[in-house]
Amino acid sequence: MFEKIKQSKQAQLLLVVVAGILLLGAFAISNGYANDANGNIVARVNGETVTKDDLYATMVKEQGKQALDALIAQKMIDAEAKKQNVTVTDDEIAGKLTEIEASYGGKEAFLQALSLSGLTEEQLKENIARNIRVEKLIAPQIVVTDEEMLNFFNENKEILAQEAAASGAEASTGAKNQEVPAITFEASKEKIKGILFTQKVQEQYESWLSQLYSEYKVETFLN
Repeated sequence: MFEKIKQSKQAQLLLVVVAGILLLGAFAISNGYANDANGNIVARVNGETVTKDDLYATMVKEQGKQALDALIAQKMIDAEAKKQNVTVTDDEIAGKLTEIEASYGGKEAFLQALSLSGLTEEQLKENIARNIRVEKLIAPQIVVTDEEMLNFFNENKEILAQEAAASGAEASTGAKNQEVPAITFEASKEKIKGILFTQKVQEQYESWLSQLYSEYKVETFLN
């Protein structure tokens, strides 16, 4: 279970940027191609032109529904956050960004993954802010019990101890053969609670979003 959640946390960057990839890497692409003098041709093959209209039609056919759903979800999340006075601070965004960087093993690996996603760090921060809003909006529905945390601790004690040992080794600035204290439930409680909370947010997101769809007037006109 712990490995599954660790993989899920390592995939946070992918989760946060999915909408960005779709929107920036697909629809916005029509503005990124070099155009000819009339501003409509994006490519030529043996003199045969490919126009923006051709490009847009293909993107709509292949990715339009998914990208539109992402945009609609963003609009509803932002509207719901505004209605419930949910705000996100710069410190909260920075904290999440640090967590994501750590899950990739450091800033260098993180920046490589970010580059492959097609997003800038600022665009990623915008998506992180929206994810935090989602967490805050769903949070009242989520309860993590002591029993769940204790079960998680007992099932993953060895891995938690290994992580604590690794953190201790880093903190010791290279000291060798330093004994690492045995891991305890109380010492791990907050970390476990955060892991289980994130898992439950992910599990409840789709049903929560469906509830928003039923509360908001959503009209689509994509052909």
